[in-house]
Amino acid sequence: IGREAFRKCIRLRDIVLPEGLTEIPYGLFESCYSLGEIHIPDSVMKIREKAFSFCGLKKIEIPPQVQNMPPAQIFMPALMGLLSLNRGKP
Repeated sequence: IGREAFRKCIRLRDIVLPEGLTEIPYGLFESCYSLGEIHIPDSVMKIREKAFSFCGLKKIEIPPQVQNMPPAQIFMPALMGLLSLNRGKP
């Protein structure tokens, strides 16, 4: 999946990321205002900056094996304070 591949897909509501994906690229879902929830597969090891900036996420589960992740404020969800970051169990 390429950098900013789904950027500004304002009607994108949900998506299934493929198992085997190792990195969520820079800006992948930036400004996807309708994207409400996403499950990140266990194969993901890195989440790049702005991957979820300004999207409508209310819940995101991040596998414990993710080693490289930007600070939580980088996610900048449209509804700040309603985002639940779950790092899973180690």
